[in-house]
Amino acid sequence: MQFPRDRTSWLARKQGDWQPGMPTFISFVILGLFTAQGANRGVDYITGDRPDVTKSLTVVEQAMPLHYWGALFLIASTVVAAGMLFRRAQVIITGCLCFVVLYSGITWGLTVKMLTRMTPVGDFWHILTAPESHAPSGVAWGLIILLCVLCAGAIVLSDKYAGLIFLASIVVIIAAFTAATGGHLNHFISEFVQHFPLDGWRTPSSFAMATLIWGLFAWGTKVMQKARRG
Repeated sequence: MQFPRDRTSWLARKQGDWQPGMPTFISFVILGLFTAQGANRGVDYITGDRPDVTKSLTVVEQAMPLHYWGALFLIASTVVAAGMLFRRAQVIITGCLCFVVLYSGITWGLTVKMLTRMTPVGDFWHILTAPESHAPSGVAWGLIILLCVLCAGAIVLSDKYAGLIFLASIVVIIAAFTAATGGHLNHFISEFVQHFPLDGWRTPSSFAMATLIWGLFAWGTKVMQKARRG
């Protein structure tokens, strides 16, 4: 896997010889640690929570008793661990897919909970267009979106200097935003962040990442097993 594909570009000439990849032992340890983390979540669910913690559970976690969730996580962890112990790729893939289902369910529940806490859409839209927040006008928003599309197209279609075009695009877009907000870009960003709680997304995004990682474990295991068998 090489990026950029044009090996004569400025970025390619500045790159070293690093390639993605890890020793087998490191891959084994990473999979083992994620499996242990899943088992830990299972034990946490089985042992129960204090009343104040239980009240903060998502609709997905409340769909069935906590100890059922704990049992499912422990089963998935046991399946992956057994596959690693007996070196059975299909068993590992099955356990990974179990984790994908479990984590994706919790991710959805956390996302729904986050959306219910957000500012109503009408208020959020007001911040994006209100003069008191120094928001860009409708015409300015249209020009900024068009500029973003043009910059993205230039990056994708360029055969050379894609890295420089990307950096230049960022500078141009920031300059356009600054001009559209009348030089009050910091104030507009501050108002935007206050009405769009970015800090609240760290938990659902972490679970979404865990879901993706377990999916990659399953896919990677299948690919490597197929390559070994020729």
